[in-house]
Amino acid sequence: MKKILVIEDDPILLDAYKIKLENEGFVFMKAITVDEGMKSINTEKPDLVILDIMLPGDKNGFDALEEIRKNPLLENMPVIILTNLETEESTAKSIGAYAYFIKSNTQLETVIAKIREATNA
Repeated sequence: MKKILVIEDDPILLDAYKIKLENEGFVFMKAITVDEGMKSINTEKPDLVILDIMLPGDKNGFDALEEIRKNPLLENMPVIILTNLETEESTAKSIGAYAYFIKSNTQLETVIAKIREATNA
C-alpha cells in the first residue's frame, strides 16, 4: 500500500483526506508543520506528499519543497501542492511540485486521481 503524507494544519481537511485516502487503499500519514513533515519524510519514506503552503511555524510549504528537492534521496518524490494561494503555481512548479491545486476549487476525487497517476497506484 502506498503511503501518503499530508502536511496541512486544517483539522477538517486532514480528517477528510484521512477518510478518503484510507477508503481508496492508501496509508494516511499527517503532519501539521514543515518540521514534523520533514521528520516523517525522512523516517517513514512516504510515496507522495500533499503539501499546503501556509503552515504554522518558521517554515512554509515552499521551504519544505526546496528541502525535499535538495535531498538526492527524495528529489523524485512527487509533491502535490494543495493551497488557497491562487497566485503561486509558477513558483511551486519551478521548485518541483508535481501538481498544484486550489483547495476551494478542487474536489477530493481530482486529487486522488493525481495521486494515483504520480504513484502508479
